[in-house]
Amino acid sequence: MIQRILSRCFLLFLVLSLELTAGAAWGFNVAVLKYNSYFVNDQGVEGMLEGLRENGFVDGDNLVIKFYNAEGNRANADAYAAEIVTQDFDLILTCSTACMQAVYNVNQATKIPHVFSVVSWAYTADVGIGDGGPLDKPEFLTGVSSPNPVGAAIQYAKAFFPSLNKLGLIWNPDESNSVFTTSLAREACPTLEIELLEENVNESSQVLEKTNMLVAQGVQAFIMGGDNTVNFGMADLVAVAQAAGIPVFTVNPDSVNSGALFDLGPDFFEVGVKAGNMAAQILNGATPKDIPLEDYVPHTLYLNPNALEGLEPAWTFTDEALNQADMIIGSSQTDCWELFR
Repeated sequence: MIQRILSRCFLLFLVLSLELTAGAAWGFNVAVLKYNSYFVNDQGVEGMLEGLRENGFVDGDNLVIKFYNAEGNRANADAYAAEIVTQDFDLILTCSTACMQAVYNVNQATKIPHVFSVVSWAYTADVGIGDGGPLDKPEFLTGVSSPNPVGAAIQYAKAFFPSLNKLGLIWNPDESNSVFTTSLAREACPTLEIELLEENVNESSQVLEKTNMLVAQGVQAFIMGGDNTVNFGMADLVAVAQAAGIPVFTVNPDSVNSGALFDLGPDFFEVGVKAGNMAAQILNGATPKDIPLEDYVPHTLYLNPNALEGLEPAWTFTDEALNQADMIIGSSQTDCWELFR
């Protein structure tokens, strides 16, 4: 009798062990870290998930995904990154330069495969990427850089207002993506006979003051260059600019829905899809070491005719821009989008 009971207990233990083993192999554990809930990062995350789905990897099916949101706070990003590398994750996906850097800084010993997206220029972000080509990088890291089309955006502004000669830019020098974007603006402005007036911020609460300072200096427009700190203060920037009859334009898609005159920037959903395809390669057995870095900027042009109202002096969209626009914001009170073509 005792032997029979022991045999049954052993069989039960064996069945439970097999079930636990099968559960562990049921799917991959993936961490997704984004810097905030701003449209750009949300689109990047959705794109990465779509890229994974296109390759047969679905959350709740053969993936277990845990989402982290730093809520625009670098300390939160660092804390989440430190937590992530202590967990049993097979893959880490990040959206934003800050999150890429946060994970890189704590992942050099654990070397969990890491794919980044929604990054302006990873090559100058101090994440171990060299200048020897797209494979000159840490063995655990790969992803997509999407340099914002700053020069092209300023050219559009000049076409919409040929008298433009003073442009305002507020940026955070602690964000490497902003350092890169500012360098592009500094290169573009002299060729268009535009003076670039700059103010620095370390917190979003400073945007209001700095905007007023630049208005007092006579800027005729503001450019937003993809700075996370300034993005959080965009409402203040737009409100001050509108009151002064000055437009705001950006290289961040969807900013027109917050009052910008136009956006010329990457389609970060498509950028995310490309990063998701890289992630799928890793889950299928490839190593990040062998997956080259990519530079990918699928441009989108969004126009907001409503923001033309009240500008002094007047700005005008060119026929070329209207023909090239991917979307024009709706004129209804609900601010719905309308396909232009």
